Amino acid sequence: MMSQNNDNSVNRKGVIAWFANNPVAANLLMVSIIAAGLLSVFTIKKTIFPDFEADTIQVSISYPGAGADDIEQSVVLKVEEAVRTLSGIKKVVSTAREGLGRVRIEVETGFDLDTLYNDVKVSVEGLTTLPVETETPVITKIEPERRVLLVTVFGDIDRLSLQRTAQSLQEALLTLPTVTKTRLLGEDDLEISIQLSESALRKYGLTFDEVSRALQSASIDVAGGSIKTRDGDISVKTRGQAYTGFDFADFVVRTNADGSRLYLRDIAEIHDGFVEDEGIVRFNGREAITISIISEGDISALQTSRDVRQFLTQYQSQLPVGVEAQPWGDGAYYLKSRLSMMMENMLSGGILVFLLLTLFLRMRVAFWVVVGIPVCFLGAIWLMPNAFMPVSINMLSLFGFILVLGVVVDDAIIMGESVYTSISRYGHTTDNVVAGVRRVVVPATFGVLTTIAAFLPVLFVTGKASPFFHAIGLVDDTLSFLFTGGIKTYPTCTPCPYAQSRGWQASC
Repeated sequence: MMSQNNDNSVNRKGVIAWFANNPVAANLLMVSIIAAGLLSVFTIKKTIFPDFEADTIQVSISYPGAGADDIEQSVVLKVEEAVRTLSGIKKVVSTAREGLGRVRIEVETGFDLDTLYNDVKVSVEGLTTLPVETETPVITKIEPERRVLLVTVFGDIDRLSLQRTAQSLQEALLTLPTVTKTRLLGEDDLEISIQLSESALRKYGLTFDEVSRALQSASIDVAGGSIKTRDGDISVKTRGQAYTGFDFADFVVRTNADGSRLYLRDIAEIHDGFVEDEGIVRFNGREAITISIISEGDISALQTSRDVRQFLTQYQSQLPVGVEAQPWGDGAYYLKSRLSMMMENMLSGGILVFLLLTLFLRMRVAFWVVVGIPVCFLGAIWLMPNAFMPVSINMLSLFGFILVLGVVVDDAIIMGESVYTSISRYGHTTDNVVAGVRRVVVPATFGVLTTIAAFLPVLFVTGKASPFFHAIGLVDDTLSFLFTGGIKTYPTCTPCPYAQSRGWQASC
């Protein structure tokens, strides 16, 4: 049964034969991939969805008291005209509503966002034809946000107290190192309403304009310059800006000839409240305000979720009586579920393959076939953040891992079975091991290449949805590439006892 399996001179040439005859190099390569992959497992970014680049610039201009038609004609159209000739603009979308005009400018693919932002800023700020009553334009880049989870503060207390409690919790959450940004949802804008009494105005001989001018002159901070002293300059400022209803109540509307004063509280009803809004926010049937927890940079969404939940457990005791803070909408839960699914599939598939190959072939064949699966996955994880299109661990890339898992397992079984057949028929020599690999290496390689070809086109997808396609395509192509390389090193790890054959030494 000793081999005249194939031409030995052929089996001693090429990458496959080199690795078969140099097991130290192959094992060193395998150990290096495992070490690099394990290191990347702990350092690679873990997010719920792929990262998206900012590609929109927004111009917002407030025009108090103006209707939507007026804002469209006097604000929006003028901004559109100012930016129309700028290069790098793909699309402009404008909206006008009572008191506010907004223009969104989408950047062309490949054009530098900062360059267009500066051009838009210069053009808009240089407008001289906007109405005098408009406020300073606010120009911002619309940055995609990675929301991790939501925290809702709810309870049976008044709306103002609930909102202040939510704001306090928001500030406390920002002290966590893994929470870089938060946003309040369902928050109402504060408003101080002053309702003048017509009978009181007649009684004291006042007009509405007189009261208005008195408030405008009183509710203001005035800078008084500075005083130079031997120890330095001292700034002088008069602070009179009112921020609460109590502050307005003490304003002097008029000082009489006899020295008596007429206060605003004498002629008006003053209330601290909210801007009128038709929306109602409830959580479990009670008044609620929600805090959106946003992750930025390389911070892991899984770590952010753990830190926030642990913090809320400790913070509950600091909340007012009858108020609760409950996390929900945790995207990290779905990410962990996808990770668990991949690990369970890999583990169950590995055990099944090991048992079947042990039953029909040999335990050593089964062992090295199963070892090759995590080696390929760890190699892919190592390359993911270093690829020409860096990919994080997210729900889309994990889907790619699950998708290609079956391909890796199937080809590994085919390779192991071919080598086992060759050495069973012709003997345990390196020549026969290499011959077994060569018998199936071409169809196995082309099978893997078809997988690469199937996913390669998605790497060239452009537009806003491109990160979704790149995450799946890069993972599948990287794994397929690694398995193609694994075909070359497989003979080093085949079940060959130490033997001699024409000066060649085969090892396992």
